Amino acid sequence: MQIDTLAYGNRLRHLPPGQKVLFACVLLVLVLAGQPLVQWSITAWISLWIVAYANIPFSFYAKMVAVASLFLFASLPALLIEITAASHLPANSLYAIHVSAWAVYLSKAGLEKAVILFSRSIASFACLSFILLTVPFAEMMQVLKRLRVPTLICELLMVMYRFVFVIWEAAAQLYVGQQARGGYNGIRAGLKDAGMLVRMLFVRTMQRYRQLSIGLAARGFQGDLRVLSLTHYKRSARHEAEAVLGIVLLAGMELWMGGYL
Repeated sequence: MQIDTLAYGNRLRHLPPGQKVLFACVLLVLVLAGQPLVQWSITAWISLWIVAYANIPFSFYAKMVAVASLFLFASLPALLIEITAASHLPANSLYAIHVSAWAVYLSKAGLEKAVILFSRSIASFACLSFILLTVPFAEMMQVLKRLRVPTLICELLMVMYRFVFVIWEAAAQLYVGQQARGGYNGIRAGLKDAGMLVRMLFVRTMQRYRQLSIGLAARGFQGDLRVLSLTHYKRSARHEAEAVLGIVLLAGMELWMGGYL
């Protein structure tokens, strides 16, 4: 909910949403094709746009990056740690622990892969965060429709977006009700109450879905959910020039590091 609030109140709100989405997508392409140094440069630059230009609170953005980093760190051991027979321990292993006839070791190739994966993932998340925090969902739907994205996909996204708030509200009400009746008193009771919460949440969600379907039918729904925006957008020559210049510099850096220049 706070992401949605910030998307409607940031200082880049007046810029055309298509330009912001294009800017983030071009940077995402550079992230996927770039070297780690380019990826970290993009992360720092897009973070500057988010915190300084869009005026998103640094503490909130840092929490978003921290949560994403937790998922990344959870996946890194699969790349870093390898197990092999002690007699077949590679010479380029960085650290090894011998357990009987086996060796658990940290490989140099795995470390390099982990660094590349982490830098690429963080940079990609930063580009996604720029879209989430500066482009409201309704404007995103308008951009998708201009890009000729199938109507069915747009409508599914709109329904899913709506039901995120519906499910959150229903879950909060059920949880408060359970606590008021003395629920979640101990681990065993907590697990039982959590199962009841999930069951009742499913029932509430289906009820709200039927209500939504009846409401759309009563309003003459014909298979197209229209989204209107009353915001007047203004192009910024300064932001456009900085975006183009930065992309050109980053692309030149990648070409130079790749040996193409």
